[in-house]
Amino acid sequence: TADDSDLSLDRMARDVADVCAQLYASDSVETKAVLVGHSMGGAVAARVAQLELVRHTRGVVVIDVVEGTALASVRGVAMRNAVAARPTGFASIAGAVEWCARVARTTSNLESARASTPCTVVPCTGATSGGYEWRVDVSRTSRYWEGWYAGMSERFLSARCAKLLVLAGRDRLDDALTVAQMQGKFQAVLFPNAGHAVHEDEPERCAEAVLGFVGRYAGGVSA
Repeated sequence: TADDSDLSLDRMARDVADVCAQLYASDSVETKAVLVGHSMGGAVAARVAQLELVRHTRGVVVIDVVEGTALASVRGVAMRNAVAARPTGFASIAGAVEWCARVARTTSNLESARASTPCTVVPCTGATSGGYEWRVDVSRTSRYWEGWYAGMSERFLSARCAKLLVLAGRDRLDDALTVAQMQGKFQAVLFPNAGHAVHEDEPERCAEAVLGFVGRYAGGVSA
């Protein structure tokens, strides 16, 4: 991407498509794809699936994000306060992991935090004493927040492929998705003991659900 600060929904959707095109350009046989995204990544996955930007997409998995609750969150004061409270940097990667798991409680699973946190920080630029800073300054992305989620239910439901919604609780479903689930338009799996990072709090069970879905609709993979 020429402009790394452009985190608009369609820009990120095109980036996903470009990466997939490069990864599978030399494949001599049809590569079936299942798109998986968590939170904002789920909004991107739904957009890619809706626009059919990745060839042979057989399914889309969205993890713990729905339009209604996401919009309520990004429009609220609590979200901006949480972002403002994030430290600007850490002395070490271990310190970043500890903050995510113990302070922010991004996940309750310390092992998962050790796997997922290192890629979210980079060495401080121009620092003489070392340390790490966030790869992305979330506070600078606020102008995109509503655009990620407004219309997401329609994008998800209109995708012409199999759909799986993984949630931490049924209370996260908004009206549109509640009706659509009752009509059998997508599958849903609930993990009531998990937090927002379902795949990190309960990685084995979440993986089983996703792999089972992939096996049914893309083939070649068993749960």
